[in-house]
Amino acid sequence: MSCYSQVVSDAPQEEIPLTQNQLQDLNRTLSDLQRTTWSCEGVLQLVEQQSHRVMMFHATVSQARANMDAMTGLIQGWAELQLLQRSADSLLEGGATEQSCRRIRDEGQELLRLTQVNRSLYAAEDSSESWIRYLDHIDDKVQHGLFQMLLRSLHFLSDNMDPESCSSVFLAISLQLQETGSVFEPSVGGGLTDLLKSAISDIYTAASLPPRISVSRHGNYQVTMTSL
Repeated sequence: MSCYSQVVSDAPQEEIPLTQNQLQDLNRTLSDLQRTTWSCEGVLQLVEQQSHRVMMFHATVSQARANMDAMTGLIQGWAELQLLQRSADSLLEGGATEQSCRRIRDEGQELLRLTQVNRSLYAAEDSSESWIRYLDHIDDKVQHGLFQMLLRSLHFLSDNMDPESCSSVFLAISLQLQETGSVFEPSVGGGLTDLLKSAISDIYTAASLPPRISVSRHGNYQVTMTSL
């Protein structure tokens, strides 16, 4: 059957342990069916039953793979996400955008949902080694996507600090007169270094927004990013 061959030949490495038992069961059934002659009673019904099993298995695995492709697409989209955004006057005034943070948080929840859908599709046990390795595989993808996102934002920050490549204002500070006296807006009490640290902290904090996919690794993704 073409759909059976497609499932077997196109199987990604992380999926094989999850489908191995079902494939072995199908192989035994199909082997028995091949030894059955057309003169045997009920052979047509048996062929229909096994064909239905194969098609259902193909549909289930295809849906799980489509979900994996969807997860990969979400993660790859983070590499193009800009966490810092220049305001009308300067770069640092904008900070990490709420829109970007909301997107990371929401898409992280969608990743978690799709992994649970796939667990049901593969009929995997939460504590099984094959399922834990599958989650670690997705977790590796998430780490890579977040790393690319952080790297993009840090490059953006660096590029906007280079006077040779950026002529716009990096940080706009105004002196505000108030009843209690004059104050700088934004505050520069800690100096430019503290403002830069705050911006970089915002970038790394974004890595803590998506929930952790792996159940075998400790700490959120921000902890992992800061240890790289």
